[in-house]
Amino acid sequence: MRTSAILLGFATLVQVGCTKPPEATADSAMSAATPSVAAAADSAASRPITDRDWELVAMGAMASAPTGGGGKPPTLQLDAASTRASGFAGCNRYSGPYTLTSDSLSFGALMSTKMSCQDGDAIERSYLAMLAAVRTWQATDSTLTLSAAGATLATFRAR
Repeated sequence: MRTSAILLGFATLVQVGCTKPPEATADSAMSAATPSVAAAADSAASRPITDRDWELVAMGAMASAPTGGGGKPPTLQLDAASTRASGFAGCNRYSGPYTLTSDSLSFGALMSTKMSCQDGDAIERSYLAMLAAVRTWQATDSTLTLSAAGATLATFRAR
């Protein structure tokens, strides 16, 4: 009796061990190899503008690129890990939180250093007010456009 039980157990192991695993279908192989459409869209939506340096080239109705103190244009960086914006505002450095989705962008309260400079003060006030008004964004590989209520507020180029 004991020998029969051992042989039966051995035969079961051999049967299970020799069974072919089910073949993967094209659909299951494809879904394992490629990320979901939603994940790809999120990646594409967040990549163009975060973790890059942007330089202001146009703001509002200004015909030429606005420059601040030292002849430098305002800049913008959006750090994806900390969700903090920072840059040069025309006279001082600034930073603060931002919220980004696939087509919307808004800035929280921005803090800035308080250096005095005659050349960049007016640009800085306009630039920081513009950031507070931003609601949407569009980007190409080299251009970032910030808008609100269908009107373009500012255009940046990648540095």
